[in-house]
Amino acid sequence: TEEYVEMFPWSDGRPFGWDVDSLNGNIGGQNGKLFYEWKGTRVITKTATRDPRLYENAIVCSQTLSLNWTTGKPEGDVYELWVKGEHEGTDAASVDEQTGEVSIMEKDLGRFATGYGTIKYYLGQEYYGKYTQWVYLSYDEMLLMYAECLAQCGQLDQAIKYVDEVRDRVGLKGLKYGQAAYKGDKSKLPNLDTKEGLMEEILRERACELGMSNNRYYDMIRYKRTDWMTKRLHGIITFRMMLNSKKELVQNNNAYIGTDKNSGQREPYMFTYQKFELQNRARYLWDYQPTDKEVLKWLFMPMPLSEINKGYGLVQNPGW
Repeated sequence: TEEYVEMFPWSDGRPFGWDVDSLNGNIGGQNGKLFYEWKGTRVITKTATRDPRLYENAIVCSQTLSLNWTTGKPEGDVYELWVKGEHEGTDAASVDEQTGEVSIMEKDLGRFATGYGTIKYYLGQEYYGKYTQWVYLSYDEMLLMYAECLAQCGQLDQAIKYVDEVRDRVGLKGLKYGQAAYKGDKSKLPNLDTKEGLMEEILRERACELGMSNNRYYDMIRYKRTDWMTKRLHGIITFRMMLNSKKELVQNNNAYIGTDKNSGQREPYMFTYQKFELQNRARYLWDYQPTDKEVLKWLFMPMPLSEINKGYGLVQNPGW
């Protein structure tokens, strides 16, 4: 979802903020760099602009399809996650070529129905049909657990030290540096000088570092974060753009793989974006307040009725 992708900071460690980064021209348009930045004229240099862990967990537009098993570097064609791109097609949305009207599709069986995909645990077709090597415990999680314990005990600076050690794995600068470099309203960021603020950042770091491993669900349950259950989620629609004869940005709803690529055009690099609220994947809890009993009951699982009926005193969990 868009909410998950926005948890990942910029590659220098600055927190990502859709509104402030849109105002600063970092999102879409001719100089946009939401996921990558392209520089040069004849020789184009493409650089990832976000936290490297984003590309370890999610498939984003312009991410390469393959990994060279000899060099360990990505290469080859890219995921075309724009409307009518080779891979996105109309999974998330479609555009009427006559009127320009955008229709949300969010296909139930579409791999990229939210505008994104998942990539954790496989690096290409070599992993198709293979048993997933599930991670039960890792060193980075141990560091984050220790940081959490330190934060809960009020040792905030020590906790930050261990979080920064995890971030250093992918070349991110520390939490405090990132917040200091943030170009928006810093009062809206979690306050690292308070236990509550630092815990919010630790939970976000856990979501980024331990993505796609079920940790987020249990983190939210153990902290009774029912606000997470009622939060409305969004996807993203990506539009491929090009400059017309008047040097105006206009939509180009064509796949690159095929005609454009064969005619020698370079990889598309201009995009605009539009968020949309998930509809086909909406949750009924979104219509409730976090304190509602219907929400609170999901902090527990129901006891088997067959066990309760044995009559030895086992009581059903609240709400069930």
